[in-house]
Amino acid sequence: GADGRTPYERSTRKPFRLKLPEFGECVWYQPLRGERDGSKLDPKFEDGVYLGLRRECLEVDRHQ
Repeated sequence: GADGRTPYERSTRKPFRLKLPEFGECVWYQPLRGERDGSKLDPKFEDGVYLGLRRECLEVDRHQ
């Protein structure tokens, strides 16, 4: 914005401190427990493309 702050900074009055990959960058992610099929010997991580954060995820991380 014109004040040089991000929307997150304006609403929380704190800088955003999480390190994030760039939009569209290839990443490894770990599926949720209920979404995994197969045995314990299968890889835990899968290939994916980073598309951004969900607002609900930020609120959970902030309270920990």
